[in-house]
Amino acid sequence: MIYKMQGKIDDSKLSGMERFLLARFCYRNGIEYWSDAEYDEFFAKMQRVYPNNRYVLTSYDDDHVFPDLLEKAGFTDDDIYHFSNQVRADCPDEESAKYREAMLEGVSKGITGLFTLAECYDAAKALAGKELCISLKVDGIRVKALYQKQQSEVQHTYKFATTRGQASGTVPVNITRNVSRILPKSFKTDIDVSNVLIDGECFCYEDAIDYINAKYNTDLKVPRSAGMSMIRTTGYEDSDYQYVAILVHGINLGRTVSEGYEIAEMLGFETVPYMTYTFEDKGYEAFKEEILGLVRKLKSIGDASGIKSDGMVVCLNDKSDLMELRTDTAYDGGVYAFKVGEWSPGIYTSTIQKIVFDQQADRVSFKALIEPVRTQSGITVQTINLYNLATIVRNDLHEGGNITFRYKNETTPLLVDKSEDTFAMFGGARNAKPV
Repeated sequence: MIYKMQGKIDDSKLSGMERFLLARFCYRNGIEYWSDAEYDEFFAKMQRVYPNNRYVLTSYDDDHVFPDLLEKAGFTDDDIYHFSNQVRADCPDEESAKYREAMLEGVSKGITGLFTLAECYDAAKALAGKELCISLKVDGIRVKALYQKQQSEVQHTYKFATTRGQASGTVPVNITRNVSRILPKSFKTDIDVSNVLIDGECFCYEDAIDYINAKYNTDLKVPRSAGMSMIRTTGYEDSDYQYVAILVHGINLGRTVSEGYEIAEMLGFETVPYMTYTFEDKGYEAFKEEILGLVRKLKSIGDASGIKSDGMVVCLNDKSDLMELRTDTAYDGGVYAFKVGEWSPGIYTSTIQKIVFDQQADRVSFKALIEPVRTQSGITVQTINLYNLATIVRNDLHEGGNITFRYKNETTPLLVDKSEDTFAMFGGARNAKPV
């Protein structure tokens, strides 16, 4: 049975820390609450002020459920009972224990988020001259899957999947059954290794969410929460999983990150869009132009494939270089998430309802009337200035189409101008499936 939350969140009585804990709980359970930008901003403050806080050093999957906090935030008794007693595994506990050691071989850490071009430039200078792997940071739920091969076998067989493999030794949520409906059941490879570990991001294609909601009377809103619901809960039919993707962004094969992607594709997996790249320091102004161009192009690739994204992952391509930068903290060196340009906090997307123009004595100006968007600052935006016809043509703006704009605090909403260039890639994901 697919559970639908009965209460409505009211955080007016919560402290800042309580809101943060609630945001982690909601993220884990696919409940709409904080935006990524709001969470990232608060988390960055926590890192600076309380670097050793347990919620900075651990995953949201390791958090406890706090019934008193949920009640204070507007959850009903039925909601609290459900979330406090939810089934955390869909196969026996002994099976979780059986594969725990193998899963810990692939323990993953968080990625350091960089939110200003100055921060990105400092990181890029430290990586200058070395081959990098740049990939799309998919806005999904983290999935780790294990394939094993015995000595007498000729292929690796899917065995186990979880949302994460934490250094604490826990296997938080066993999602083996549902992930088996998405990933390959087995594969053959000449590489002599017993365990193959897959690290990926799961989401539901956006154009299928209305179909899923209508079918199950749910209220899923975004690809990440829809994907989270479909891999963590029971009640969905096998045919529903054609609308769910798991894009690989890590595998324990290959000398380099990009080689790992190539191997994953040959084995039948879908990967995040990626490319190799070498940064040369030509000064800050040149860097800004270069990196924002990459951001626009990579995001457009994801958008065209129906992939919601929230950043660009930049890492050293050579895995031996990455190993040298491993630390005992929650974050390793050599891996960053650039959240600038169209991924900066304060970037919004809406649908154009109508394009209007204003004829003046010496010029014509254009505006887009959009579906209202409520910003993080509480302001509702309904109109975007398009300036002139060239802007409309260059960005392929039309009624019924999408428009991306930037808005922060009291400033005027600004159109995010798109690039017409294409983006050379080594690999990528499938197109979104139609409903």
